[in-house]
Amino acid sequence: MLTIFTLGLYDDLKPLKPHQKLVGQIIATSIVVFTGFSTDFFSPRIENIILAEFLNIALTYLWIIGITNAFNLIDNIDGLAAGIAIIASMILAYLFYGSGNLILLVLSVVFALSIAGFLIFNFPPASIFMGDSGSLFIGFTLAVLSIARQPQASNLFAVLGVPVLIFLIPIVDTFMVSITRIIEGKSPFEGGKDHTSHRLISIGLSEKQTIFILYSISLVLGISAVVLEELEYWYSLVIVPILVIALALFVAYLGQLKIVIEDSYMPRKNKVTGVVVRLTYQIRLLEVVLDFFVISISWYLAILFSTSFMMNIQKLEFYLASLPFILIIAYVSSYIFGVYRDVWKYIDVNDIFQIMKVVFLSVIICIVGIAIFGLDVGFRNNDMHPISVFFHFGVFYFIGLVGTRAIFKLLDDMFNTRKNENTPNILVYGGDDYGGVIVDWFKNQEPPDYLVTGIIVDDKRLVGCQIHGVKIVGTVLDVGKLIKKFNIVGVVVSDKKEFQHVEMIKKACENNNCWVKYMIFELKNV
Repeated sequence: MLTIFTLGLYDDLKPLKPHQKLVGQIIATSIVVFTGFSTDFFSPRIENIILAEFLNIALTYLWIIGITNAFNLIDNIDGLAAGIAIIASMILAYLFYGSGNLILLVLSVVFALSIAGFLIFNFPPASIFMGDSGSLFIGFTLAVLSIARQPQASNLFAVLGVPVLIFLIPIVDTFMVSITRIIEGKSPFEGGKDHTSHRLISIGLSEKQTIFILYSISLVLGISAVVLEELEYWYSLVIVPILVIALALFVAYLGQLKIVIEDSYMPRKNKVTGVVVRLTYQIRLLEVVLDFFVISISWYLAILFSTSFMMNIQKLEFYLASLPFILIIAYVSSYIFGVYRDVWKYIDVNDIFQIMKVVFLSVIICIVGIAIFGLDVGFRNNDMHPISVFFHFGVFYFIGLVGTRAIFKLLDDMFNTRKNENTPNILVYGGDDYGGVIVDWFKNQEPPDYLVTGIIVDDKRLVGCQIHGVKIVGTVLDVGKLIKKFNIVGVVVSDKKEFQHVEMIKKACENNNCWVKYMIFELKNV
């Protein structure tokens, strides 16, 4: 611990290069391994003792150095790293309590309380700062504590999933920052304002709101880790992937946001960048990988529900044997209907209809294939009816595809209600299709020039309804008081609205020092 603290302190006083810090972290980890602290993950699973011990040591180095650097990276706004460290420490303390390890329990609690004392002064607006000496020390200590934990659960997924869930925010943030920087031609080891916290702030959240959101996510993941420790193997197989995918999608959404970049930063193109961009945007590799998990989870849930949650080794073997067949059919159906040609951010009813056709085709082909090739033997041997299984598969597969595709649109709608304090408020006149187009146009501006605070209409019966998530706040007769109520700077009118109503709005705006502008949609020659 002293070694890693000294390394961080030296880096604070005289910044080290990434490879120099890595050497210091390897030395500190070597001391931990030499004193007997290493994971025994591979020992009961590989008969060759020497090979198992070698893999245990390699995993220990990877885990400790990875978590240490992950906490160093999330120390990018005041209070974030300290708060997540407290949550992780208390979750570990609870697990130590469950396993009866009183020494590590006390150590975890004392560690959490020590960080809490620091957080009082580090929480925004901070009067003291953590620095590398603090973030490296905290990450290193937590990584070693998690290595020292002896899992109660015997199943593989819980043994892997519990520590991953506890540290999932720093892990995913590190992965996201590395990938986006490689795509942009920037070194993953350089500093920058492209972390999860910075992207949340760019949406319009304050530092405190950002911190509390990330605290909440970390707490939910930590509680999930505790629950996972007690769950049966069959349930942990599906819970961990769902939680990881959900957070990965959230971070992926943040990853595509525009952020403030330093003036000195210029993207550098290289061969690695070109390969990553091609895999990401042209071949759509990340979507294909995501769908692998969606299909796999959907098929597993279908079997789980069709057997009234009575899973066993025989049913799991059937699941693994039948999964390749299901994957082939699902992927072929997706390509036939062009699922990988859509841009998630602009998903609409037509896209959902396409997904419905993909699911329907997949289910029909699977049922026909079973009938033709006599593959229903596996279902009979496991007391499952094929129709029931594929019905459940269709439902979960549809939910998975729509959910993963619609998440960007849902988050856009949710976060578009946030704004920078300096973003001026406007009203839109029109509860028809043209009004909806105007609202949607303003909501998709990045960064937004104006925030559509409300919609005004002619028909008072529509007041209280919403268009694209924006509330209809009144009629043309209410413009004057609405301008004062919402601090409006202007009103946008479709060129299709009646002139007499526009005149009423114009007079109200003139009385309140507001502008009125037409939004015109037309084609012009270049």
